[in-house]
Amino acid sequence: MNAWTQAACRDSSKTLQKVWQCAKEILSNEELNKLLLSTDAHGMTAWHFAANSDNSETLQNVWECAEEILTIDEFYKLV
Repeated sequence: MNAWTQAACRDSSKTLQKVWQCAKEILSNEELNKLLLSTDAHGMTAWHFAANSDNSETLQNVWECAEEILTIDEFYKLV
């Protein structure tokens, strides 16, 4: 599990934001897409963890990060 998925799993909005900011500085959009969709050993993504959390702020953070790099068409392919 990478830092992005781990932060969502632990319901840590501040860590999600920090990981995203660092990732945007060094990764391409394609690599950021892969980060958004990366999974743990059970196939769970940060989206899954955020949706399952009781904290809507975590889900909002993942959503806002996706909005920064995904087009509408790319987004619809994910959901």
